[in-house]
Amino acid sequence: MREQGQWYEEQSAVKEKVRDFFKQSFEGEPSTRVRLDNTSTLSEEDNVMLVGRITKEKIKHVVWCCGSDKSPGPDDFNFRFLKFC
Repeated sequence: MREQGQWYEEQSAVKEKVRDFFKQSFEGEPSTRVRLDNTSTLSEEDNVMLVGRITKEKIKHVVWCCGSDKSPGPDDFNFRFLKFC
């Protein structure tokens, strides 16, 4: 890990630098933090859907709604393969 031109290779030193970075990111007055203005709130229905249980039926529904030639990630397994399996 490199910080301000100095390299840190020892595991404990890297851990300390990473911890310090995140500690500094979340310290201070709220006005100095990132603000999320102009955001909308979730409806109760959307909230229930997001925090609800994930069932096999929901997963199957989502997979079957996707185009077979689409790939959900960089592993090259497209939805045709997922549907087959």
